[in-house]
Amino acid sequence: MLLLYFKYRSPSSLVYKTVFGGIIQLTACHAQALEQAIKEFYNEHEIDLNRLVMLTSDGAFVMLSRWNGLVALLKRTVPHLSEQHCVAHREDLALTASRKDNNLLKNIEVLLGTVYTLFSRSSVKTAALAELASVNEVDVLSFHQFKKFVGYHDILLSALL
Repeated sequence: MLLLYFKYRSPSSLVYKTVFGGIIQLTACHAQALEQAIKEFYNEHEIDLNRLVMLTSDGAFVMLSRWNGLVALLKRTVPHLSEQHCVAHREDLALTASRKDNNLLKNIEVLLGTVYTLFSRSSVKTAALAELASVNEVDVLSFHQFKKFVGYHDILLSALL
C-alpha cells in the first residue's frame, strides 16, 4: 500500500495545509512500481506532476536511494524535486537505537507489554480493573498493543498550488 498526503498552500495564504491524498494498492514495491503508481495517481486526478516540489518518506532505500530510489526516478521527470527523510520516522529510528542501550526503557517496555497481555486476554481481569477504578473514582483506560506498521510506505508530497 502507498499512502499519499499532500502539503500545500494557496498563493493568497501563508498557512500550509496537509490533506490525505489517497491509498494506492501496489502490485510491486520496487522504485519503478512506486514511480508508476504516483504518475498514474497524478494523471487520474489531473494534477500536474511538475507542481511536485518535495517528497518526504520513511527513509527506506527504495524511496531515497541516490541512484535508483523513487526520488531519483521522479527527478528525471521533475528535476526541481527535493527529498526529505520524514522527521517522525527519524525520531522513531533514534528512539529504537537509544532503547537498545537503556535497560530502564527495556524494562518499561516489558512491563507495559505484560500489563497489556494480562488485561487484553481476560474479561474477568478487565472487569476487576473497572471495579477497582470505580472505587477509586478514576476512569479506566483501554489497552492497546504497541505495533509497528510493516509493509506500508508513507509519503508526504509537497506541492505548490
